[in-house]
Amino acid sequence: FLAHFDLPRELQQWLDGARGFGPLLYPFAFSLGDKRRLLAAEAYERMRRQYLGAHDRQAELLQSQRLLNIDTTAEQAVRAGVMPAWPLLAASSVAVARASCPYFVLSVRRAQLVQDAVDMVLAGAGRERFPLKVRFVAGGEDGVDMGGVQKELFAALIPQLLAPDRGLFEQADGGALWPRAASAHALRDFEAAGTLLGLAFANGIALHAPLAPLLVRQLAAAGDAPPADLDALLSRVAGVFPELVVGLRALLDWDEARGRVEDVFCRAFDVTVADPLRVWSRRGASAHLPRAVCANGTATFALVPGGSDVDVTAANRRQYVRRYAEFLGYEYARAQIDALRAGFLRAADGVVFRMLRADELERCLCAPPAPLEACELERIATYDDEYSAAHPVVRRFWRVVGGMSPAQLQQLLAFVTADDSLPLGGYADVTFVVQRNGPDSDRLPTALTCFGRLLLPAYASDDKMRQRLLTAIENASGFGLV
Repeated sequence: FLAHFDLPRELQQWLDGARGFGPLLYPFAFSLGDKRRLLAAEAYERMRRQYLGAHDRQAELLQSQRLLNIDTTAEQAVRAGVMPAWPLLAASSVAVARASCPYFVLSVRRAQLVQDAVDMVLAGAGRERFPLKVRFVAGGEDGVDMGGVQKELFAALIPQLLAPDRGLFEQADGGALWPRAASAHALRDFEAAGTLLGLAFANGIALHAPLAPLLVRQLAAAGDAPPADLDALLSRVAGVFPELVVGLRALLDWDEARGRVEDVFCRAFDVTVADPLRVWSRRGASAHLPRAVCANGTATFALVPGGSDVDVTAANRRQYVRRYAEFLGYEYARAQIDALRAGFLRAADGVVFRMLRADELERCLCAPPAPLEACELERIATYDDEYSAAHPVVRRFWRVVGGMSPAQLQQLLAFVTADDSLPLGGYADVTFVVQRNGPDSDRLPTALTCFGRLLLPAYASDDKMRQRLLTAIENASGFGLV
């Protein structure tokens, strides 16, 4: 079916607003691999248009300067440190510079990775669809980002951003990450976190983020609402709070021949949650939540009006279970989830994103990394500058790699590609080129991570190859120019 269509042209027409009959109307006809390739094509096209638009605005600015005979260099020489007085520049010099910049630049310090990234995202709101460029500053790194630098950024950033001790997320009893409703962070921090996740997704960077499936469903294009069927609702919530759902199902299944529900379970229509930071005492009611009753580091929410005075009985226990599950899965962290979603969509929303089912988005964001195998790396490797698969130095290299531990294989892959795990497409999407870098010497191997190239001197022995290679991959940090 898809072979009968020019998919890049169909995508161009959709981006131009001409959405007639075509294959993009039928997402079920596309595999996840097809959608990922289209997603990359759409991201490239959107970035290309933003890039060209910025260059057009820059050309218009230069033409205006020539027409008005504005010499900004001469004026600065006469009035050093003073902004030019020309109306075109003085009132909007920052806006003009921003509008004519063809990139979305994230300049971050390794020591302040999360805070710098969040600050840059908040300052660059509206530029998420521009081509992304990452710079590590204040560390003497002068590498140019052609893809490898941004992969290293997100590989280091995402685990720190999602870490429970950061305060944005908490680890639910199922082990997955869930937004922390009682967080001291402002909603704009959650929005920035969503934008960073969306930037990684839109730029084709595998995240392997352990987000709760229910959270991913609510980030998806179609969003998510509590299902009408109670069993379906409990199944979704069980992905985040499995132990809680076991207790709720036990309540549903309780046989009153063993005792009345209200006597055995002693529950009312309310939920009490921990609030060690006294966050809820400073918040009022919202569209999703009633005002909490706070005491002794806890906050209690009524599930129905006057819920704390309504006992759970055999007659109303299904209503109680439904309200409890809806509260935890869809209401308690609603504000944080909405902020995450708003930030995520700013960077990720588009034609192809809306074609993804929730389970496909989950695979893109949360799929655990596949184990690395030396033989598979060897199978997909290519060679350059006198090296070949049969070259003695190359055979020596693969003997050394074959003896590496799984952790060392990850370090090797990160050294060459700036990512220690396989992309979603597996080995087929990995570029791994082994290139000769001079004769035998004591120099360490280097790499061009943006192009997946390992620059390997022709080491004369296995021992030397092993020692030099391990030293390089175990102490690799930072980018320079080769």
